[in-house]
Amino acid sequence: MGKASRNKRENQELRRLEADKKQKEAAKAKKKSIRNKIIGAVCVLLIIVLVGTVVAYTRMTDGGYFLRNTVSLTSENYEMDNALVSYHFNNQYQNFLSAYGNSLSYFGIDPSKSLKQQPCPLYEDGRTWYSFFMDAAVQEMTNVLIFCEEANARGITLTESDYDVIDDYIESIKEQAKANGVSKEYYITAMFGKGVKEKDVRRAMEQALLYSACHSEIVDGYTYTDAEYDAYVKENPNKLLHATYAIMNLTLTDGMVEGDITLEMLKEFETKFQAVNTKEAFDEVAYDYLKNYAYKNYTDKTDDGIREEIAEKLVEDGIYTETDAFMKWAIEDSRKAGDVYTAWNEEETALTVGILLKPAALLTYDTVNVRHILLTADTYGSDEAAEAKAEEILAQWKAGEATAASFGALAEQYSEDGAENGLYENVMKSEMVDEFNDWIFEEDRKAGDTGIVKTQYGYHVMYLDGFGMTAWQREAKDILSEEAYEKDYEALKEKYPVEVDQVALALLDV
Repeated sequence: MGKASRNKRENQELRRLEADKKQKEAAKAKKKSIRNKIIGAVCVLLIIVLVGTVVAYTRMTDGGYFLRNTVSLTSENYEMDNALVSYHFNNQYQNFLSAYGNSLSYFGIDPSKSLKQQPCPLYEDGRTWYSFFMDAAVQEMTNVLIFCEEANARGITLTESDYDVIDDYIESIKEQAKANGVSKEYYITAMFGKGVKEKDVRRAMEQALLYSACHSEIVDGYTYTDAEYDAYVKENPNKLLHATYAIMNLTLTDGMVEGDITLEMLKEFETKFQAVNTKEAFDEVAYDYLKNYAYKNYTDKTDDGIREEIAEKLVEDGIYTETDAFMKWAIEDSRKAGDVYTAWNEEETALTVGILLKPAALLTYDTVNVRHILLTADTYGSDEAAEAKAEEILAQWKAGEATAASFGALAEQYSEDGAENGLYENVMKSEMVDEFNDWIFEEDRKAGDTGIVKTQYGYHVMYLDGFGMTAWQREAKDILSEEAYEKDYEALKEKYPVEVDQVALALLDV
């Protein structure tokens, strides 16, 4: 019985120990489960935080947060953050595309590739097109900051019309976006870079208009007397001389193709050109050379095309420069209309020929003061609608006071050109597009004349305000003003230093 009791107690102890073990294992398993749940929850939380951080970072990048909080250029009171840098950089690039879009391959630019990977032939040190546009943007932004500082010192502020210009520009962006089937935000990003927003475009334009207002105030302050113009011409007797002439180059192709142009042939043509004394005769010798020699093997060269090319050899009122050998010859006192110029290059592989049609002299015609109201098909939907609006505005003007001031008021209301009151003063010949130029310089044109002119830009409601200074005086004023401006600009650069943070600039991803 004692042994049985002992065995019973041992069995009970074993069962208790086993039960304790199971209980401990169960507790341990429970703790492990809880721990795993906690770890899992923490991992989920970390994933949420990480994903949230990436999303937030992407949103901050796309929203321009980092751009606007990275400053690359600073002056005393103004700065250019990288949102503005992106705006100016892309503005430079877009302007280049607009001007040379059909010749990008000639410049070696592939818009589908990064500009940072494309060497710029304008640099000899291997720098890229990115450097070219960034250099231009930094120079532009430096000028903006300098003149904003000077505007601040002069108390120049933006006007209500300045803000209207900004609003109109933003509205034009919205219209372009709509026409292209994209949102305004997408269009701004495509034009000015990732992260750039409407508010950045507005900031950039505010600075630009402040710069423009200050620049205009400085330049408009340059005034000179007739005595000062006369003194300038006396001190620089050749600098304002103009001559009208036709000029072309004849090139040796000896040994290159069948029917090539030899030295003997060019010398024969030199003699032929030297024998002429009229533009008509000069053109006939030029036609003979191009038709029967230079373009002998070119099947795509028509007679009309060759005649058109010869007509383009005419230079009207070409201005004298010290490096132009022909103009040095043309300003000699003995020169007269009909004189012929011939000159070989040092290697005798090319011959330059020219005929003087109007001897070198000062331009003595009167410049023109003209007002216009520009209306475009883009705004009115079609050429017909723009033309109809032009006729309506002209009729409205005629029915009213019909004065220069009332025309200026209509220009402020309707014109899509930026000229204040639609006015351009002291306009010289060939300064405007052909149709515009031909209207204002038409023979017998007088102050008060009106009309409608179509150009590549749209329809122009025209008003001849009057006549300005003599053309040579306008040129003298331009030169004197440029010299004065260069001095003032150097002084402003010293007065308002601009710091460029190259490290911050390099952070811009364009």
